[in-house]
Amino acid sequence: MPMTHPRSSARSVKSRWRAWLAAAVVSTAVAQPSPGAFQQCLKAFDRGDHAEALRLWMPLAEEGRAEAQFNIAVMYEQGLGVAKNDIEAARWYRAAAERGDVASQLRMGRLYEAGVGVAKDVARAAFWYGEAAKGGAKDADAAREAAARLAALPKDARIGPEDITEFEGGRFVLRQAADKECVVALQGTVTPAADDKFGDVVKKADAQGCAKPLTLLLESPGGLHDAGLRLGRSVHDQGMRTVARYGCASSCATIFLAGSERVLWGARAAIGFHQLAVTREHEDFADRRCVSARDDPGVAALRRYLFQVVPQKADDIFGLVVSTPCKSISWVRGQRALDLQVATRIEAEGADVFGPREARIEKAATAPR
Repeated sequence: MPMTHPRSSARSVKSRWRAWLAAAVVSTAVAQPSPGAFQQCLKAFDRGDHAEALRLWMPLAEEGRAEAQFNIAVMYEQGLGVAKNDIEAARWYRAAAERGDVASQLRMGRLYEAGVGVAKDVARAAFWYGEAAKGGAKDADAAREAAARLAALPKDARIGPEDITEFEGGRFVLRQAADKECVVALQGTVTPAADDKFGDVVKKADAQGCAKPLTLLLESPGGLHDAGLRLGRSVHDQGMRTVARYGCASSCATIFLAGSERVLWGARAAIGFHQLAVTREHEDFADRRCVSARDDPGVAALRRYLFQVVPQKADDIFGLVVSTPCKSISWVRGQRALDLQVATRIEAEGADVFGPREARIEKAATAPR
């Protein structure tokens, strides 16, 4: 495998759904670190003090600086200043790739194609090559190599372009692989408009010949209770599979429970429950009040919904909801999620699965602890 060099700041399964969950990745602009900070790191690297270079680059990488993340990945990949670790290298390449770094996107494609640091997955390799090939204005050499590697892959590995349906508060992103399996990512806040637009997304999937069931990837911080119930019923009626790879709480959890198959994917995946909340606007402040009384219309509607989507464990889940104050969250993951039938399957439980930067930001306020 060819040697990869650190860069200075002057250069910018069992189920097929796992093969392109990366299709929900959204490239974002990245603030560049100060030239002085990078020069200090590079000087340490050039004089062979790799441990010091790693120490200096790490804070920048953890802040989300793509070039620092790329360089950290190189050091893990080549064992410079740290024990060689292909898994850590892939983790940092992926972090930079998600922030639009073309060389890192190319590298992720090569890692997935070869099965180094990640499970071999030609469909994901195709996705990352495709992302890198778009970046000619940022890194022409990497973009050209990515385009050539993509063209050399089998055609049935390609992932189709994304189809975006926006709604007030967020959007749906529809992606399709060559074998007609499709993933719909729900990104943003659950609002009444989300359910209004959901039917349009299903029609688009049908028009594209997407295989059933569709997979709904939930990347949402939650939202309105009634909107979550309505969208959950629509998901249930469609027989969709639901997948979460971050903390998914409140109305996001409501929707997740509607899946015919409910998958927690990766080490960060957890489903969160709490009491309903009613917010009343006053002249000078907003009053947020928890609601748990069974005769409350919203609480009663939730209980009926639970018996519709998870009848065998509806009482247990309902008890967890009404016993958790609305200003906190009870997180469910792993074996407990399976025991409560919150999830039907756990995938890659020990792996840190990355996704869109926006999803991680939204997750920060509701992260499982």
